[in-house]
Amino acid sequence: MKQVGSPPKPTKLYKGVRQRHWGKWVAEIRLPKNQTRLWLGTFDTAEEATLAYDRATYKLRGDFARLNFPHLHHQGSAKFGDFKPLHSSVDTKLQAI
Repeated sequence: MKQVGSPPKPTKLYKGVRQRHWGKWVAEIRLPKNQTRLWLGTFDTAEEATLAYDRATYKLRGDFARLNFPHLHHQGSAKFGDFKPLHSSVDTKLQAI
């Protein structure tokens, strides 16, 4: 039975990013080889979470990565540097993979 008055499910804006029901945005990347997820963090905006996902997927897949904001990568890494960097523990896990 459908609940009356339940809030609508948030629409998916970007790959690897979703919104918690209390408003925060989270980013994670799926690792298909071992069928796990790598947690990238919690962010205030969808764009911050998306940039974290893009940085992580580019580190893993290089030029084969499917980015949410490919134009930022092609403009140079200075644009990526303007935003919050990946947490050091996430960066270490990406290096290990």
